[in-house]
Amino acid sequence: MNFVYGAGASVVIIGALFKILHWPGANEMLIVGMGVEAIVFFISAFDPPADEYEWERVYPALADESYAEATPALDTSWTKEISKLNGDVFSELSGTLENLNSNVGKLSSVTDAAGATDEYAMKIREAAGKIDTLNRSYEVAVDSMSGFANAASDAQAYHEQVQQITKNLSALNSIYELELQDAKTHLKSLNQFYGSMTEAMASMAEASKDAQEYKQGMAELNKNLQRLNQVYGNMLSAMAGGAR
Repeated sequence: MNFVYGAGASVVIIGALFKILHWPGANEMLIVGMGVEAIVFFISAFDPPADEYEWERVYPALADESYAEATPALDTSWTKEISKLNGDVFSELSGTLENLNSNVGKLSSVTDAAGATDEYAMKIREAAGKIDTLNRSYEVAVDSMSGFANAASDAQAYHEQVQQITKNLSALNSIYELELQDAKTHLKSLNQFYGSMTEAMASMAEASKDAQEYKQGMAELNKNLQRLNQVYGNMLSAMAGGAR
């Protein structure tokens, strides 16, 4: 599934790149990218749910608590364990230790040695049980605090990734603006060039018209000269005939 997601995301990014840079076929590539993204989202709907582990088997202290479904980073169950460590628990622990000291003092009496030994052993077990409960509560608190630390680290990494993406988008936007300015400059130059060509073509058309009129004038002048030559020729012929 990771391969499908990665390949689909690459197609979507390429389509967006075509559209941003206005490359040929940008609309078609964008349609293909959006279609692939829709297919990827449709496939992701069939992903199996994440595995849920029975942590109470590893941490027996969690067996008596009903935890709501939440991420480990936001687990606040350790506060419930800490709330159990109230004054009564410490009072019982203090009383047990005082009884333990009292029983140790009774051991000096030989007549009560056997009974004191049994009671001493029982008090030792009670004290061990209280200390074990306290240790478990502290372990749960330490694990929860570690989860909070991991969540803070993940949030920091996510924030850095968002900042990097923002920088990349800003750079891409700057490049797009520069390309747009260059395109405007080239378009302005082309318009000026075409304007100059239009003026030159108009001038050439005027020159061609003047040349045509000049040609017509020369043809008319040539005809007039021919007529004048004929007139002079006739006059000369007449004058020559009169002289004879």
